[in-house]
Amino acid sequence: MSKTQKLTITLGNLDLAKIDLLVDMQSYSSRSDFIRDAVRNHLKSFEPDIKAFVEAEHAFKEKEVAEIGGIGVIALKRDDLLYLKEKQMKADIMVVGLLAVSKDIELELAKETIRNIKVYGSIRGGKKVVALLEEMRKK
Repeated sequence: MSKTQKLTITLGNLDLAKIDLLVDMQSYSSRSDFIRDAVRNHLKSFEPDIKAFVEAEHAFKEKEVAEIGGIGVIALKRDDLLYLKEKQMKADIMVVGLLAVSKDIELELAKETIRNIKVYGSIRGGKKVVALLEEMRKK
């Protein structure tokens, strides 16, 4: 599983020239290194907003609904869904980052126990369950 994804961007000539100068000055090892650093630093300025958004998504709780999620790598395990099924509950999932779905989760169990899903990032796991979650994510 890759921890990075490729992204194509378009920059103006002057911005690109400044990046190249910083690389030549050995401030950065490459254009990509500069862009990764710039993105990380800019995202840090939005960290309070991102955390507030995630918390607001979980603010309205229902007794029949369990909120699963957070920021970073969130694991969705078969035992968690079995517990929800036993308690006749559904899950609302909200992740900023990676949702790692256990490969032993059956398609029917996911259908029975997951009500809503929002993932700002990637979903990894068994092909059929990931396909279901990707379809649910579009709604």
